[in-house]
Amino acid sequence: MGWAASRPEAWAARIKAGEQGELTAQLSLGYAYAQGEVVTKDLPTAIKWYRAAAKQGDLSAGFNLGMLYRFGLVPLDYAIMADLYRLAAEQGDAVAQFKLGMAYPFLTTLDLNNFVGQVKSAHAEALIWLQKAAGQDQPDAQLLLGEWYAEGNYVEKNPVKAVQYFKKAAARNNSEAQWRLAQACLAGEGTLKNEATAAQWIRLAAEGGHRKAQASWGSILFDGRQGLAANEKEAEKWWRRADEPPPPRPFRTVTEFFDWTDKPAPLDIVQAHAWFNLVASKNYQLKGEGVLMTPQIILGLVEQNMTDQEKRQAEAAAQRLAEELP
Repeated sequence: MGWAASRPEAWAARIKAGEQGELTAQLSLGYAYAQGEVVTKDLPTAIKWYRAAAKQGDLSAGFNLGMLYRFGLVPLDYAIMADLYRLAAEQGDAVAQFKLGMAYPFLTTLDLNNFVGQVKSAHAEALIWLQKAAGQDQPDAQLLLGEWYAEGNYVEKNPVKAVQYFKKAAARNNSEAQWRLAQACLAGEGTLKNEATAAQWIRLAAEGGHRKAQASWGSILFDGRQGLAANEKEAEKWWRRADEPPPPRPFRTVTEFFDWTDKPAPLDIVQAHAWFNLVASKNYQLKGEGVLMTPQIILGLVEQNMTDQEKRQAEAAAQRLAEELP
């Protein structure tokens, strides 16, 4: 649950705007309920709001309905994320500040006359919001800042400062930060080289569900390193955990969804095909995907696992949508 629960008046105002036909409100409501951003994930409600936007002729809503029916998720949309989180961030909500900071670098428009300046400005603004969130002990912001300083992304490289941020996030049980601390201890970057301390962070990250850490901890147990007795049975247990498929996560591009190794079963393959068919017939253009991923190509990918009966049902459903929508 996000800020909608703690700021019910603001969320109610957004819902009212959507009910009154404000397209941007409908799109943000659809996205919020689809992704579980600021509210609890609720796919039927997400579908309701995306359908409302599609009835106004918004093809992006129709495309996202196809994605929802196929994957139960939609591609990341940083512009909508910024819209959803800005007010709460300005009012001091740490999670909203992190989300806004994370979104800022992706909000730049392509201006070849000042592209570098735009990128620097966007990341400078992102840094402000991330630092505000990190100052409130928001672990995701602390982790991201640690990564920036470790790699010299958008800030001057500073391994010591990176480790400081990783430690803060790790203290709040962020498994990725614990893993990054382990790597820093193994390499002696930003901290003293110490394999015993690294092993401790690996164990904590593994217990927190970090797949690479689980595999590494299994190897430590198998070899009997760091004063531990070799334990093949326990090692195999951790290796099995490391091999489990990761939980679903939103992707930034449509290509990533269709390259997903462990795709979930479709919510409704007929409806997914029908919506993709509709937007393809209206020449909807996907942003940032290139010629290798178009609605027409997506239709072919979706059809690969459909029966002939499902294809006929989808064609009929697409025809009904074409008659219903502008």
